[in-house]
Amino acid sequence: MKNKIMTPIIVLLISGLLMLNYIAYKSPAEHKMISQKTVYSLGTTKDFTVSLYSNHVGAYQSFEAVDKVSIEDMDGKKKLDVNLEKISKSRRYKYLDEFYQKYIYHINLPSLNAYFYIDEAYLNIRLKNGEETKFLMGSFDYYQSDQNELDLVELYGRKNQSFPYLDKVSFKLNLDSPIFIEYMVISNSDIVTVNQLVETNNLVEIHIPQINKTVNQISLKLIYLVNGERKEEILPYYLFYETLDNPLDYGLLNHVYLFD
Repeated sequence: MKNKIMTPIIVLLISGLLMLNYIAYKSPAEHKMISQKTVYSLGTTKDFTVSLYSNHVGAYQSFEAVDKVSIEDMDGKKKLDVNLEKISKSRRYKYLDEFYQKYIYHINLPSLNAYFYIDEAYLNIRLKNGEETKFLMGSFDYYQSDQNELDLVELYGRKNQSFPYLDKVSFKLNLDSPIFIEYMVISNSDIVTVNQLVETNNLVEIHIPQINKTVNQISLKLIYLVNGERKEEILPYYLFYETLDNPLDYGLLNHVYLFD
């Protein structure tokens, strides 16, 4: 009788131990988050997103746990306080035998009267418990300009086949008189020489040298001459399409953070 009672108890205990071992095996040994160097160049919108990847669910993935968010340089001397609107969950990716969930941080920028940029910017997230982490973003340019003299007809880009970056930008302008485009500015640190005369409705194709940053959303600025006068203008906001590739496969861009 005693053996009949003990047998199911022993089976349950063994099953429980096996389940615990399985959970321990499946759980990541180290809690990690990954950010990627990206070009952020914003000109006609105050809303944008930053993507972070995590192999666990913790406070940094909870909107309610966040106290304050800012964009700043490494030592915090140049800083822009921003509003975190929400955190949404996106796709899941495998990287180095671990699975990482993509989290999208939706951010609203304040109004500024001057051009703001940081060549190597960080997203500083401070939690309500006082903990904070700076995640490397890449370059950050915030123009906030609504002055447009050029009449843009169309604008699109093509992704590099072997790297998650813009390979070519194409656009058309409706012009009253020809202009000579000297440069296209992607960010303060990424300027492409063009030196091309453009007439109305000409298709302008600009090939972009590979830069070790991916693209999330950018505004492009043109530096050009018209009737001998040099001008600058930010083209209407351009949103780069999301690639179907696994972004974490481009390990050169990855910056890994370990958490206790």
